[in-house]
Amino acid sequence: MQIPPPAQTVILSGSNPQTSGWRAGQILDALVVRSERGSTRAEIRVGQLQLAVQLPTRVPEGTRLLLQVVQAGARPVLNLVSPAATAATQVPVPHSPAPSPSVATAPAQPGILSANWLTSLLPVQGSQAHLLAALSWLDAQPQRLQTLPQPVRAEVLKVAQQLTPMDQATNAQGLRQAVRDSGLFHESTLAVQAVASSGSASVPAANLKSALLSLAARLRAFPVSAQPPPNVRNANIPPPPSPGQSPTPQPRMEAHLVHLGREALLETLRTRTDAALARMVLHQWSAVESAESGLPRWLLELPLRNQQGVDLIHLLLEKEPRQHESSDEPTWRAELALDLPGLGPLHVHVAITGSQVQTRFWAESEETVRRVRAALPKLKDGFENRDLTVRDLGCNPGRPPARGPTAQRGPLLDDHA
Repeated sequence: MQIPPPAQTVILSGSNPQTSGWRAGQILDALVVRSERGSTRAEIRVGQLQLAVQLPTRVPEGTRLLLQVVQAGARPVLNLVSPAATAATQVPVPHSPAPSPSVATAPAQPGILSANWLTSLLPVQGSQAHLLAALSWLDAQPQRLQTLPQPVRAEVLKVAQQLTPMDQATNAQGLRQAVRDSGLFHESTLAVQAVASSGSASVPAANLKSALLSLAARLRAFPVSAQPPPNVRNANIPPPPSPGQSPTPQPRMEAHLVHLGREALLETLRTRTDAALARMVLHQWSAVESAESGLPRWLLELPLRNQQGVDLIHLLLEKEPRQHESSDEPTWRAELALDLPGLGPLHVHVAITGSQVQTRFWAESEETVRRVRAALPKLKDGFENRDLTVRDLGCNPGRPPARGPTAQRGPLLDDHA
């Protein structure tokens, strides 16, 4: 099954040489100047250019649209990102160290999606770990990378370049940028950028989702291989996002690509890219639903690269419900789950209420428990240097206790049918 991009296609009625200057990835600010009654056919104006198009749904005259150029040319392929943000709907890009409720609506623009379409993602979605394993393997096997078509090679390299270096994510600014570039806020970033742009077209800032969408588009241009991709399902891979789900440590995966021919390799890359995109879209919509409840919650996969490969951090950020009506300060919670070489599975829970912080580690390796405990005094000093009062700090062997039921939140989708 192919994953359609989370914005719907806009079809041009004919070729127009004046569009040849558009570049793939550009964001166009369009105005609907004429809309046929009872039809999705319309005329839009982009700058000084007027085009006859067919929209995915009927849009009234006077509506501003955000369009993304997927494929350039005299008859370009366009995607409808969303109706252009207004002052009332504009969503800011996260920029402050602490999460804020306004950021929760950032993924709320992935297109006009139906429940049926979201349900179709459930059997397709999968962790980024398998795709990252393939990309790391290709990076270490340049001769195999050269066997791929040039457009695919270029997009593979772009995805690799988009991954945040591990050492960059060890400071607050770098980690903040890594979360911003994770793809979770892709559509809202496009909307904000288009509204802020003084021109009619702009090139969006790169993020992981935009890179994966470009890679998926290139891969779909080649015939499907008759050889099925290798089955590399793993019990450690977390399920789709669900209420109360905690992050799951995900170790580096084996690529399982050595014996694949060119066509089978392309098909495997296509399958794994589609799986990663489907998981990302489900994470986005999970965030949308939590924002509507007034308790924003972001669950995302954060890939970090180093010289030895790519590690995947499963990250949860959420605002907890107030325990008492008299509580002045909300509690923000961050949970991280990782499985780094030499450390094994490691869970980190951090809760901040005002100026008070609680931090607890869980490690399954006795050696990792010892190493973490030895580093706790330095971490305590770091908290206190930032005027935080440490209420709890420690490292336990094993795994964190399971969460209790979260009855206040309904499921993303009913996947039991």
